Amino acid sequence: MIMRIKNLSKLKNITWLDFSFYYISEIEGLEDLENLTDLSLFSNQIVEVKNLEHNRKLNVLSVGKN
Repeated sequence: MIMRIKNLSKLKNITWLDFSFYYISEIEGLEDLENLTDLSLFSNQIVEVKNLEHNRKLNVLSVGKN
């Protein structure tokens, strides 16, 4: 079980992240991932996803079952 994701800033060139089914309750640092096009946070315990306005290339966001 992963409760919190942080320190994503080093992944600046990543385009796809899948953190589905990890029981995450909080994720930080998404604003640093300017090349992110696909983000899946499906089936976790996230109440709020913040700072996505910086992810201008984001095309797919999956946050169902949170």
